[in-house]
Amino acid sequence: MSERDNLLEILLRLVRGERATPNSFSSGNTSSNLHLSGPLLTALSPSSPHASQQTHLTLAIVAMVRMAESFAKRTLPGDEAKNEVDEQVGEIIRCLPQHLLYKSLDGIFREWKDAKKRGGRG
Repeated sequence: MSERDNLLEILLRLVRGERATPNSFSSGNTSSNLHLSGPLLTALSPSSPHASQQTHLTLAIVAMVRMAESFAKRTLPGDEAKNEVDEQVGEIIRCLPQHLLYKSLDGIFREWKDAKKRGGRG
């Protein structure tokens, strides 16, 4: 996972809470994909970590972060746009109450630990 994926996962996990069911929007679940269009469908990248756990709301957040990067690319050269957006998203996350950050990080850690037990990648 990239640093951006980690930052987004902290935020998205708080937004979706425990509502996401496994394979909510998996690539094989075309009935769910039919309810997605435009930027939400674009935000659902099967190659991204945790893609199957996203909800409509979390996909909207991913789409907004991508939109911010698109706007930043218009004014900043090269990787500066991505770095600026990542920095701003990180600042937003750092401003969240500490107990929420711990809750999100704990969930990420538990998921990683379970994957290790099952012999999955971590």
